[in-house]
Amino acid sequence: MKFSKLFSQSMFLAIMILLHIVPANADYIVDTGPGLNERGGSALYNTTPVNGDFQFLAVEFFLDRTYTLTDLEGWIYHEDPQNQSSHINFIIYGDGGNIPDVNNELYNQIVTVSSYFAPQWHGLTGLNWTLSSGEYWLAFEVRQPELLGNAMPPGAPNPQPNSAYYNGGNLDVGYLPESLGYGVRIQGTVVSEQVSIDIKPGSFPNSINLKSKGNVPVAILSSPTFDASTVDWGTVEFAGAPALSIGGSPEDVNSDGLLDLVLHFSTQSLNLTSGDTEACLTGKTLSGQEFKGCDSVNIVK
Repeated sequence: MKFSKLFSQSMFLAIMILLHIVPANADYIVDTGPGLNERGGSALYNTTPVNGDFQFLAVEFFLDRTYTLTDLEGWIYHEDPQNQSSHINFIIYGDGGNIPDVNNELYNQIVTVSSYFAPQWHGLTGLNWTLSSGEYWLAFEVRQPELLGNAMPPGAPNPQPNSAYYNGGNLDVGYLPESLGYGVRIQGTVVSEQVSIDIKPGSFPNSINLKSKGNVPVAILSSPTFDASTVDWGTVEFAGAPALSIGGSPEDVNSDGLLDLVLHFSTQSLNLTSGDTEACLTGKTLSGQEFKGCDSVNIVK
């Protein structure tokens, strides 16, 4: 995503805006609730460590936009009376067509399971695992050198519709339907897409007189990975002000061969102060993908 303002005298390069994660509280992407508070369910063992075989239970989940996963939990207990804890891998796999693609391991981290024959929520927090929109699988997996068993009771009140079981050789979808309903919780934050903007296209510095009763044009720039024509006008705000119902015709603002979108915002509605040197625009595309971009401003007193 590159955009530059060229000026014959100063040859200033305007700020190129790269999107970042919009600060937000984590949302529950999946929350099945806990399984039964009792022993039973599906056990997981590393059955034949010599051959590297392993077992996992997995649940499918769908993302309608880019997320950073922050917390993963499973309703699990361990079955080894000789040890105070066991270990299990939490793994994110890509989708292999309604089954986990075990050759597409995206993230993997080990979790200690401390509850013996008494299921509890065990998992990971503070993660920074980013996934784009699509279908994925969260697997609870026993791997070498761990040989001990863990188990996940069924009975979660809001189970995921698609689950899978892997025993080191056979992958079954909807394995033992009467035993499905594993307790799973997945949390994450929406990630904004990268976008560049140009405040007051064709001018520099981008001077704004907050006493003006006019409006400020802002160009949302298309790139090879972002189409400005997909912007949902009703979601766009610039410095806290909503877009006015004027303009909006596609035009190639920066002469890169891509059509951009220029929206206008009431100067009197901008949440800016005399000390501000940057202003940001936020919004969503028609598919719900969030985006954000910022550019420099020069506040005229």
